[in-house]
Amino acid sequence: GRGGSGGMDKKVSEMEIQRAIRKVAQRSGMSPQRVRKNIEQMLTESRACPDPQAQAAWASIPCAGQTPTMEEVMNHILNQGQ
Repeated sequence: GRGGSGGMDKKVSEMEIQRAIRKVAQRSGMSPQRVRKNIEQMLTESRACPDPQAQAAWASIPCAGQTPTMEEVMNHILNQGQ
């Protein structure tokens, strides 16, 4: 992976992510599986953007693998304001 931030970042638990996905699913009338699939598809499309600023933003997200997971993206976004 590309390593971590080394700071005291708050980590979003899988349970918190599942709870948020269920809330979105209820409000939108979609299944939780469809909500997760839509989010993952949106992230995949966003990663494919050739814009240098977009690529730099993706490169700044700490992740364990080649590309950040939805959970790693959510953690990164939540920790931006700290």
